[in-house]
Formats: sequence, structure tokens, C-alpha cells
Amino acid sequence: MPNENIKKLNRDLCEDERFRVRRKPEVKREFFNYIKEYMSERGISGRADGGFEKTTNLIFGDEKKAEVLLTAHYDTSKSGLTMPPVFVTNRAGIIGDIAVMSCIIAFVIAGTTLSGVFLGWPYAALFFATCGVYTAFSFIFDNKFNFNDNTSGCIALLDVADRLSKSNPELFEKICFVFFDDEENGTLGSKKLKKRLIAESGRAEYSKKILLNFDCVGGRDKDICIYTHNQDGLSVANEIKAVAPKDAVISVYKTPLLPTDSMPFSDIRAVTFISTSKSAIKALTKLSDTHSKNDNFLDEAMIDFYATIATEYLNKI
Repeated sequence: MPNENIKKLNRDLCEDERFRVRRKPEVKREFFNYIKEYMSERGISGRADGGFEKTTNLIFGDEKKAEVLLTAHYDTSKSGLTMPPVFVTNRAGIIGDIAVMSCIIAFVIAGTTLSGVFLGWPYAALFFATCGVYTAFSFIFDNKFNFNDNTSGCIALLDVADRLSKSNPELFEKICFVFFDDEENGTLGSKKLKKRLIAESGRAEYSKKILLNFDCVGGRDKDICIYTHNQDGLSVANEIKAVAPKDAVISVYKTPLLPTDSMPFSDIRAVTFISTSKSAIKALTKLSDTHSKNDNFLDEAMIDFYATIATEYLNKI
């Protein structure tokens, strides 16, 4: 049963349309003011790492001293006409991922060529242009529905802060909350933070950190999953799984390909919480509804579960 804090955050960030679409500088600034007030009430100070015209992460705590970085991206996607994201869950899946992309490219090339040969080159140009327009539409219109991607991750992060402020505020000396910007534009926010951490603290200190990333933890996909990139991250994922209720079904995947904020941190102990659904191909999982108008549902109980296991893990560090 989700707690009242998660319910209120859902009302504020999803049902209220003030900053549901977080792409324009003025809207991101208003969202930051909301987060800043929320965190301040729980004894956590923070800042915006920029002026919102370019990539601006929202940082609460001291990222350089923190042992654990808790992250989620707060920028929202464009309205997509693309297929649901498919995640490779092991190395064998890389072949499948490459095969799918190759088939898409081959379809465009073959369709253009056959249209030209049998119908004439004006039709070939029309076919090619149609494919281009279809893809371009994914990057033109703002999506008004971003409940799961990634408002759910932001809510989980905020709820963890609320829980710790009541039960273990001393932990705020060891952790830092970071809301990444421009994840949808190529994980720019996470890359910016990594670059800064290495430049200011050195690679040795950077390599000691743990990163817990929340991405799409409240949608219709019901499989509770923890993804990581390396063996050290796998150890963290299994430690988190160990503090979950014994009857909880949690899948842990080690994969080199996961298009989310933890990707730039694949050289340290980084994990991503994300709910997906099984694919017909064992080496793949898929994420439904995101980047579309169907991302209009939030599973508050699922967010509560992810926040609970993350908090339990943090209490043991």
C-alpha cells in the first residue's frame, strides 16, 4: 500500500500540469523550486548546476563527499512514434539488438529501392521521406504524459529522502540526491556529473562511489528489475535484493547495454531500478508505453516498493 507522501507527489507532479512537461528552461526552473522547497523541509540543501538554458542537474547534498549517489532524470521525452525500448539483458542479446537495427535499416533501403524500380523514383523519394518524417515526429512534439518516464523515478527519489529524514538523517552526510537533466538527449546530465566528479575529486575517489539510479519504476510493466553493468555493480544489486521481502520476485541483470543514466557510470558500482516486461526473446526485455501518450499511468505501490528496498539498503551502509 503506497504511503501518503507518494500519493501527494503523484498529485503534484502528474495530475497537476504545472511542470508535467519539463523541457523549457522556465518550467525546469519552477520544478527545481518545488524540489528545493521539498528537500529543504527535510533538512537537505541543494543547488541547480547551471542556468537551465543548457544541461542543468539538480544536486542535493555534496556529490564529491558522498559515498552513494541517488539519481533520476527529471527531463521529459518528446512524443514518440517509435517502438518500445528493448533492453539487452545479456551479451547474447547484443546480437539480437544489432540484428533488429540492421533489419530496420535494410527495410528503409529495400523499400526505397523497390519503390524506385517498380513505381518510379518520385515514389522512392516519397517512401524515404515518409520514413524520415515518422522518425522526426519523435523529436518534434512535447509529450504531455511522462508519468513513468521519468516522474516515477523522481517520486521514488523524493520518497527515499522523506523516509531517511524521519528515520536516519545522519545518512545525508554519506549520500547525495541528483536529478539529471537531458537524459533524453543522450544522457548529457549524467555525463556532466561524471566529468565534474573526476575533475574535482580525482578518478580514485570517483571509483569508490556507488550509484543507485531510478528510471521508470511506476508503469504498467510489472517485473521488478535491477540492471547493472559490471561484476561490482552485480554485488550491489544482490545486496539490495537481499534486503527485500523474501517473497518478492526481483530479476537482476548484468548487461553492457542499458540506455539510461547509469550508462556513463558503467566503470563503478552502478545499478538502475527499472520495471520491464518479458520479451519473446529471452535475452531481451521491453519497456512499454514510454515516449507516448500511453504513459499516463502511475503504479504508486510499485514506487513504494523500490523506495523501500533502496532505503533498507542505505540503512545498512
